[in-house]
Amino acid sequence: MDRPKPIAIMLRRMMSWSVLCREVIEGFAEECGEQERDLLHIHNKELAAESLPGGAFCVAPVDRQVELLRDFLLIQGERISGVLLDELWSDRAINKVIPAGLPAVVFHRRSKIKRIGNVATDSRAGVTLALEHLLECGYERIFLIDPFLGYQPARDCLAEARVAYGALTGRKLSVKQLVSIHDPASERAFMREMIAGKRRCGLLCPEDNASILLAEKLQSAGIALGEQHGLVSLMGTGAIRAGELTCVRFDFREMGKRAGQMLSEGRLEKVLLRPRLQIGASTSHSLAARG
Repeated sequence: MDRPKPIAIMLRRMMSWSVLCREVIEGFAEECGEQERDLLHIHNKELAAESLPGGAFCVAPVDRQVELLRDFLLIQGERISGVLLDELWSDRAINKVIPAGLPAVVFHRRSKIKRIGNVATDSRAGVTLALEHLLECGYERIFLIDPFLGYQPARDCLAEARVAYGALTGRKLSVKQLVSIHDPASERAFMREMIAGKRRCGLLCPEDNASILLAEKLQSAGIALGEQHGLVSLMGTGAIRAGELTCVRFDFREMGKRAGQMLSEGRLEKVLLRPRLQIGASTSHSLAARG
């Protein structure tokens, strides 16, 4: 007659624009509800400190993460049957603190720890879809946009994009094609080239909120997106409505459901979610017309 122990969720403190986390938790809660598993939802305000969108994103160092996870286990360890971990928890901290007997799953990134499950996005497939689309639309110069300081998932995505660009074109991206919009000098040089409009440019940005802000900034500067320049967001949450920006969509609610299945059934796996391309007004429609 005893109910199973609850499953814990160790998440960063939610900000108003953390759409990815919200969609993951919605799917996770839905699946755990179907399995009649109780949840222990814990926001950790020290895991990440955020300024406004586009500003610094500071993640707690590994040593502090170890302390935070140890405090969590000291208080809750005997009460829980498993734990869903935010992508921001480091593998080094997890491996040092989370015991082998406690099932754990990380969302939105791959974990190198064999005993830990993960539900991640296939970022290589996602950036390849985006680059293929931009190149087929005829954009002559590709820019990769680094939107934040300190957010490693964005850096990992851009690293995949550099590799995929080389595989598709046989060329390497120059330093000038890697734009840090949090760096004033890098942003000014990028905006000058966009305003000059000598070549059609394709932009890849790894985060939806940053993509929306970038599109608004370009529009304010009189730079049109569509035929002349194109923008693809590499996340695809509900922050981007259909028909607005072109994006690579991942089903983050499905990500949460898969994580819930693993922890409810005690069957940990390494899962990759496949992307799909959703074409919006921020890239050229001439390719579709030719097709």
